[in-house]
Amino acid sequence: MGYIDPQARTDQAAYIHESAWLYGDVELAEGTSVWINAALRAELYDIRIGRYTNLQDFVMVHIGNHTGTRIGDYCSITHHVTLHGCTIGDNCLVGINSTIMDGCVIGDNCIIAGHTFLKEGTEIPDNSIVMGAPGRVVKTRDCGEPNRINALAYYKNALAYQRGDFRAWAQPDFFQQLRREVGEAGGFRRCRNAVRRFDCGVSMPNGVCSRRIEMDYICLVYVDENRLASLPRAERDTLLAKTCDYRQALITEQHYQWGQWLPSARLATTLRHRDGGLRLRDGAAVPGDRQLALVVLLRARDLDQALRLAAGLPLVRLGCVEVRPLSEPAPWSRQGDAQGREAFVD
Repeated sequence: MGYIDPQARTDQAAYIHESAWLYGDVELAEGTSVWINAALRAELYDIRIGRYTNLQDFVMVHIGNHTGTRIGDYCSITHHVTLHGCTIGDNCLVGINSTIMDGCVIGDNCIIAGHTFLKEGTEIPDNSIVMGAPGRVVKTRDCGEPNRINALAYYKNALAYQRGDFRAWAQPDFFQQLRREVGEAGGFRRCRNAVRRFDCGVSMPNGVCSRRIEMDYICLVYVDENRLASLPRAERDTLLAKTCDYRQALITEQHYQWGQWLPSARLATTLRHRDGGLRLRDGAAVPGDRQLALVVLLRARDLDQALRLAAGLPLVRLGCVEVRPLSEPAPWSRQGDAQGREAFVD
């Protein structure tokens, strides 16, 4: 069981898991959520968590030697992150296993990629994507809208957990509704068309906004099911953990659009038209050792980049991956995110 210090101000929080630990001068604003085994310690200075911000499983938030810790509104502090006496702006996402040290200041609408280390006193401007150890800005992009959607997803998930519903994200229109809510609220300037195919680039000297065309690619991962089942439990767990980490990296770089695990091919039923009738057969349509196990929709600038991204999927080492370009985005790329959010987690 966790502990909540009586002097911590938590009455506006949406959800605090019973295993969370909060000590000292901690204040949680409206709609915040603190998840499994997160710890917040403010023995000397204070910790302030902004509205609708989530601190996910095993997050550690501590004060610095000379500073408190401030996290803005609509932020996602993901699993196993350590924040130590730093300041984070609004609409930010800090990736898995990142560490941000004393005196660091992160601007608004930023993504700090998983496993990034920011040394003391690092300043990150608005709209930055940061990677590495030590971390550096690798790209400039306004990530405010997707980051806010992610934070609101955790807020609604927190409300669901409060009422004992642990599958809120599985609702078919869950993320589509979030996008509508964020879009109706305004405050984000995005380059939009029917398929969200363009990302605004840097403004050219003549004031014309350059655009980079990207395409969606479907990745079909085939795995030797017998080989996967024969792996030792520890090795299988490590493989799945690496898959989760890689999914997070793809999300951070805005390549990941959707994904879904598939049940074993042994559970499949194949239908064929034969001799004017319909015939059913148990099993996959194409028998063999390697069967379709995972479908992932990626966004890339060209086929070469899509192939490199697909090759990084950890499950590929147990089989192969087929990559196909989509001339038009699949309908689920906009409305199937609920499944995609959990695709690499189950």
